[in-house]
Amino acid sequence: MSGHRHQETVLYEADAAEPAQPPLPGVGLDELLERGPRDADDAIVRIRDVAKALEARHAKGMGHGGLTTRHIRYVPDEKGELVLLDMPDAKVDELFEARFEAPELSGALQTRTVQPTRADVYALGAIFFEMVCGRPLYQAPTPKDLRNKHARAAVPGARQANPDADLPPSVELVMQKALKKRPGDRHADAAAFIADLVSANSDDDRGTVHLSAEEASFLKDILEAKTQSERTKQEVEEEKKRVEEEKRRAAAEAAAAEAARDAARQAEEAANLAAQGAETRKKTMRKLSIVAVLVVIAAGGAAAWFLTRDPEIVTKTETVTKTVTKTVTKTEVKLVEVPVVIEAGPTQPVDAGSTEEPEKKVRRPKPRPKPRPEPEAEPKPKPKPATDPNALPVW
Repeated sequence: MSGHRHQETVLYEADAAEPAQPPLPGVGLDELLERGPRDADDAIVRIRDVAKALEARHAKGMGHGGLTTRHIRYVPDEKGELVLLDMPDAKVDELFEARFEAPELSGALQTRTVQPTRADVYALGAIFFEMVCGRPLYQAPTPKDLRNKHARAAVPGARQANPDADLPPSVELVMQKALKKRPGDRHADAAAFIADLVSANSDDDRGTVHLSAEEASFLKDILEAKTQSERTKQEVEEEKKRVEEEKRRAAAEAAAAEAARDAARQAEEAANLAAQGAETRKKTMRKLSIVAVLVVIAAGGAAAWFLTRDPEIVTKTETVTKTVTKTVTKTEVKLVEVPVVIEAGPTQPVDAGSTEEPEKKVRRPKPRPKPRPEPEAEPKPKPKPATDPNALPVW
């Protein structure tokens, strides 16, 4: 088994002054495959050389990003040196590019991160399949349908696609691993792919791999069952992810609804407190207004009463009235006849010729206050004497 000694990536830049793209160098792998499938030995050598051209990039953590059979060229002819073109240097349409595109690059398969090296390994597996079988891995009328098949359809076996394919089963297992749907199930990079390929198809034991038709059919069934199992497993994983995502979304919606209810409840409580405070202030103001009016009225009435009455007279009158009332109540007043005493002055001679009578001085006693008449007691009825029927009447 021979191989090329020099593999490298060559960048061809179109001249900006020339409107048309210059012709690509050598012969493209797509042109070779138009003639039909390659035999197993040639296919293994060529896919190994392509992987070696990618190995330098993968060592730096970089990937090609759009590897197809049109990016693989042989200069000057199909037996010449391999040249790996970059994306801008080989014009491809979307449908052709989707034939070799990893599921995670198109978004048909959701992954956390996209690893460029593992995406290139998937392209190596699709190119290897097409070289051995003489047809694309999947076929569809539109790029979208084709990408959906890459994400969901089972990978066909080499002999299933081409009964004349003489690819050793151990090597086919390497190709099947490169075509896994999940990036983590593939080879990590081109170096891991080469090591697995060489181990499965070494020069020492290559001739010992011979299977009968029955054994080949049995291996085919095993590969198909394994592919179906992987497909089912992937569907289960996707369903679990979908359910978990729905649970997270429902939990987030429930938390948002609860937060909205809490905010509404707090707003309602604040509004109630504000309304209660306003009502309390109104009641307080009404009470203060009533008290103020009553105080003003009381102050005005007191002022008017004091202005219309002499405080000293009122005090004296009330004192005398109280004293007299007490005296009259406690003392019995008796009416006494007071004789009038007329005192005569010194004896003076009376003029005989005078007709005037001598002036008499009368001394009058001071009047005493009349006591209040006591209410007359009702006379008690005299007891009737006992009448004797035999007694004589008194006249």
